[in-house]
Amino acid sequence: MSNIPETGRSTRVQTRLVVIGVSYRKGSGISTEAGGATVSSATVPDRFGVSAVYTGIRGTALAFRAARDEWSALEGMRANLNIHEGWDTGVGADVAGPSVGSGPLALRVGGRWRTLPFSVDDNPVKETTFSGGFALPFARNRVELAMGALRASRSGTGATEIAWTWSTSFSIRP
Repeated sequence: MSNIPETGRSTRVQTRLVVIGVSYRKGSGISTEAGGATVSSATVPDRFGVSAVYTGIRGTALAFRAARDEWSALEGMRANLNIHEGWDTGVGADVAGPSVGSGPLALRVGGRWRTLPFSVDDNPVKETTFSGGFALPFARNRVELAMGALRASRSGTGATEIAWTWSTSFSIRP
């Protein structure tokens, strides 16, 4: 019996379509002191987070994250502190767009929703952020110029706040 080599071509295919991350932080004691005497004490908030990225669509990464901090653990730091528990969630996408120069234009979009941990009264402050941008490749994808914009809005406690952030970055990969 002899070994007959197989004919044809085989291709290695990676099937890692989803990447999941989990994080946890266990808080410990924290205190404030004045003149060598302890004024207040509490516990650093416990934190739990989970995130996932789906890469099953060619040229696309879809991401989700959620985190929760147990902010009420800080109640001992100050009397009448208005603390609110809440989730911090976000979604995003990075998609390969049309080819420009030496590679595809990266198109990016995302959203984030969270409850801020502290407020001036009993009403929690809610924050919503939407972002978008692009990254332009140069020099055979070794250099990248990225531009983006964020629109954040906060509401609660009888006030509304809206802010815009514009960003630009320049990356070089050796």
